[in-house]
Parts: sequence; C-alpha cells; structure tokens
Amino acid sequence: MTLFIFHFILNITFPRFWGQPTKADQHQDTKRNRLVLCVHVSHTEPKLGFKAKSPQNNNTFNNLQNMTEHHQQQQQQILTILDLFDHHQWKEARSQLLRILVSDSDCVEAIMLIRALRSINPLLFDTRHDPTQDQLLQRAKAVPWDRKQASESFITQLAEHYHIQTTTSTTTAATSSSPTTTTTTETKPERGGAAAFLIGVFKFHISGLKEQAIQWYKIAAEKGNSSAQNNLALCFTTGQGVEKNIRLGKELFQMAAEQGHAVAQQNFGLSLLESDDDVPRRSEEAVSWIRKSAEQGYVDAVYTLASCFLNGEGVKYNPEEAVKLYQMAATKFDDPMSCYRLGSCYWTGTGTNTNKKEAMKWWRERRCPMSVSTWCVS
Repeated sequence: MTLFIFHFILNITFPRFWGQPTKADQHQDTKRNRLVLCVHVSHTEPKLGFKAKSPQNNNTFNNLQNMTEHHQQQQQQILTILDLFDHHQWKEARSQLLRILVSDSDCVEAIMLIRALRSINPLLFDTRHDPTQDQLLQRAKAVPWDRKQASESFITQLAEHYHIQTTTSTTTAATSSSPTTTTTTETKPERGGAAAFLIGVFKFHISGLKEQAIQWYKIAAEKGNSSAQNNLALCFTTGQGVEKNIRLGKELFQMAAEQGHAVAQQNFGLSLLESDDDVPRRSEEAVSWIRKSAEQGYVDAVYTLASCFLNGEGVKYNPEEAVKLYQMAATKFDDPMSCYRLGSCYWTGTGTNTNKKEAMKWWRERRCPMSVSTWCVS
C-alpha cells in the first residue's frame, strides 16, 4: 500500500521520471505534429514539384499567353488607328483609342495618339471632364518601366512596317535654316506619316531623345502629318533640338493650320501677331485663323479671340463680344483664365454693367483641371 501511494505521488509530481509527457510536452508535440504533418503532406506529393503545382503554373502560363495575345491585338489596333490618322478619320480613331484605354490605361501609344487627336479636333472631347494635354503627358510618363520598354520595342518596329527611315538628306534638311529645304508643296497626308509622328513624339517626350525626334517629325511633316508639322514648328520657334528659325516655324504652322489642325491654327494666328524684321504684323489674318481654331472648340483660341475683341487687335473694339466669349470659355470649357477675365470685366464694368458681387463669384469660380482618371466615352 505504501509503495502504491509513492508511485501515485511520483506520477503526478514528476511525470517525466516515468517517461510520460507533461501537458506542455503534449502541446509542443501537437505543434510539432502539425508542422511535421505539413511537411509530410508536401513531401507525399510527386517529386516533380512543378507537376504538383501544375494548376497554378497553367494559370500563370495562360495569363502570360493571354497578355501576349492581348498586346498583339492591341498593336494591330494601333496600326489600324494610325491608318485612320493618315486618312483624317478622327471620330473613328477616337472611338478605337478610347476602347483601348478603357481596357488598358497604360498603353503609351494610345495615350500619345489621343493627346495628338485632342490638339487636332478638340470638339471630339469634353473639355470639362476629359484629361488635359498636360495630364495625358503625365499619365504617359507615369506608365511602368516594363510597359514603356514594350512600347518602345513596338514603336521601333513601326519604321520597318511602314518602310520609313531617317536618311542623311532628311537630317540635313531638318537642321537647315532654309525654308525651301524643309517645307513641302505636297500637303496631302501619305501613309506612314502618323507612324513617323508617333515615333517622334515617343522619342521626344518619353525617351528624351529630342534630336532623333526632330528627324522623325521631319519625315512625318514631309508626309503631310499635321501634328508633326505643328510640333516641328514649335521646335523651330523655340529652338528645341534645332537652330531657332521663327520664319520656318511660321511656315510649318501654316501648313498644319491649312489642314484644319486646331492648335496649329491658333499658333499660326499668334505667329502672325508677332512682327519679324522683314515681315509686318498681319493682325486681321491672325484673328481669322484664331477664330477658326475657336470654332473647333480650342479653349485657348476662344480666350485669345476674346482678348482681341477687348483690345481691338485685328478686329473692331467690341468689349461686349469679349465678355460673351469669356463667358462661353468659362462656362462651357471651365477655363480658369476666362473666369478671371470675366470677373475683371464685371468689376470694372467693361462690356457689361458693373457688378462686383458677380465679379467675386467668377473669381471664386476659378477651377482646377478635372481628374485625369475620368473619360468621356460618349
């Protein structure tokens, strides 16, 4: 009996003495068993681990394959859109570009093309809600590096696809100061002009290779691409990548403006308001081009035209008409500068009755540009 009591006490007090696990040991063993079970289960699967993970790998492979097919389809769409650009089918080009951007907002080619299209025909866009030129450019620059690399690879292939290349003669012509060597008598767009422009705008804004971009702008301009003509004119008037040549820039602005490029019409009009050494100002002609740009919905041209009426520049002094134009730009296009000018007119009573309360209202109405994430797909 004494021996039994002794064994009972030892069993409770010192279970390890008899090789029996404590509660703590049982808990540790449970954890260890779980870990061993996990390892064991993983090792009970086939030794060829990639087969054991075949469903996940298949999904990954399928995703990569789908992405590749998606990018190939996207590239074919871009080629179609470039042909639409060459044929001035702006409305259809816009529809297809927006379809691409709705499904893939990182497509640099589509962003840069729709940015160009907005300069050509602003009426196709909702100025109050669609991204501005600067916002579109910021979006293109913010695209991940790997997508930019893929876009650069595709854009490089465009030159081979359209059989276009930079030549020594083109380079010489592009940097020459003689207008006769850079302008072309044939302004009808040719196939490949939009592709050359896309290569140029990518190199200028994304790659930062401005001198190479100038060469591609030159090729596109010779093929009658109005966007390239406008951009090349800006380069010559500001001296970016080429020797400054204001007269040559003015001629290129005119070539693009005559094709209906809205921003080029405004730029050409502004260039006519500036006098050169040999050429006097042509204010009346300038206003006519600015008016054409305003009629296409280019908000800067609406503001400029209003200022011409307010100052009597190229037109008869008409402050009432100026107020109407400022009001249109402020309400329809949400233009901050027009809001400011309209408020000034109400404050001073220029072209309207003095109304300082209304002036303060319009000064408070100065809005920031809309979010870049919103698109008008209608």
